[in-house]
Amino acid sequence: MPLRSIAPIATANPPRGSKSMDRATASTQPWPWPGWADAVTQRPLRVAHFLPNMAVGGRERIANTLCTAGAAHGIAPILIGYELAAPHTATLTPAAPYWQLDRTTPDFAKRLRTLLADQQIDVIQAQGHIPACHLAQALKGWRDAPPSIATMHVGLQGTRRWLWPIRQSLRAMDRLTAVSHDMARTYSRLSGCDVSVVPNGIDTRLFAGPMPTQPASGWPFRFAMLSRLDAIKGHADAVAAADMLVRAGHLLELHVAGDGEGRPALEDLEHSRPWLRLAGQVGNPAEFLRPCHGFLLPSRAEGMPLALMEAMAAGLPCVVSDLPSLRAMAGNAVCYAPARSPAALATAMHRLIIDREGAARLGASARDCATAFGADTMAAAYARIYREVAKHRPNADLARELTRKGVGSRLVGSGNPTRMVPARGFEPLAP
Repeated sequence: MPLRSIAPIATANPPRGSKSMDRATASTQPWPWPGWADAVTQRPLRVAHFLPNMAVGGRERIANTLCTAGAAHGIAPILIGYELAAPHTATLTPAAPYWQLDRTTPDFAKRLRTLLADQQIDVIQAQGHIPACHLAQALKGWRDAPPSIATMHVGLQGTRRWLWPIRQSLRAMDRLTAVSHDMARTYSRLSGCDVSVVPNGIDTRLFAGPMPTQPASGWPFRFAMLSRLDAIKGHADAVAAADMLVRAGHLLELHVAGDGEGRPALEDLEHSRPWLRLAGQVGNPAEFLRPCHGFLLPSRAEGMPLALMEAMAAGLPCVVSDLPSLRAMAGNAVCYAPARSPAALATAMHRLIIDREGAARLGASARDCATAFGADTMAAAYARIYREVAKHRPNADLARELTRKGVGSRLVGSGNPTRMVPARGFEPLAP
């Protein structure tokens, strides 16, 4: 039966002897056979990133960055979406071959499995704890499933009622990672499993250039915010803080980029505040940040936000919520204010406006700190994890090839993480 709901944007490597999928193909050399063993196959590792869709967001940008930066580390990526984006939603251009599935169809699991098999995927990475739930359900009981990784980008806000299925799904993964130590502790407590920390990364070269200049006398101080429009990001607190400063006679503008459920409320505020500017989704964060003088992130919860990395790389002085994850990320390179406190946020913003030299020093410190957030560092860390989990659970074809070459090993146990012991032959993992 044709899998007509699978819509590849572009693909590499058509399936060998399979007619189960309509697809556009690129002229690339097909892989010799599925499974992992760089030393044996001398080919890139095939990694699938599993996420809802390519609607503009931090997680989606991370997946795209991994696709781009992974090539230097022997990774051949694809992207798989499982949920159709809402109409008129701004989306990113995929940085790798992309398939969009629909998890609401009755045969979603079958379609996903067929895609993974046809594309000879060695490792599949669920980008988030909710994608991990859908992935675990789709792969349940599949003997030839590729090893799976779940990466946690955000906390458990709004998902407390689903803690048990989230826990069980995470325990079904072969490896868990998180973008911050604070988040790793949260998900380790929930799952009872080890959670590795792999910090996010960006291409800092995109934000290179002259340091931001301070506004001339009589011109407004431009603050920027860049995130999805959601209550957890603290946009209402930023507007309230700006209101206080405007009433005190300070010239400022607040430029807000992003989209989401909070947009109608912000549009209502914009009508009565000429200094509030909603930019919508932006495709080039560096271009959006360039004319600004400061950056705000008054979130109530965060992991390791890309927007803050980008603002720091751009050399902007930043005011952020005093959260453990942000302190671990930025140290003394940003200014902190308690979350949910517009008055404290206004005080920190006021310091940037009146102390131009101090703001410039803070921006320089932020840029220096951002040099640690390289995309290549992130891609290299994930490449090591991909290889670790893939070699622990090779499929039957690879097992036979490795055994023939005398490099087989035997899996012991079914927990997380798995243990390996030397063996003369190979016994495939039971479902």
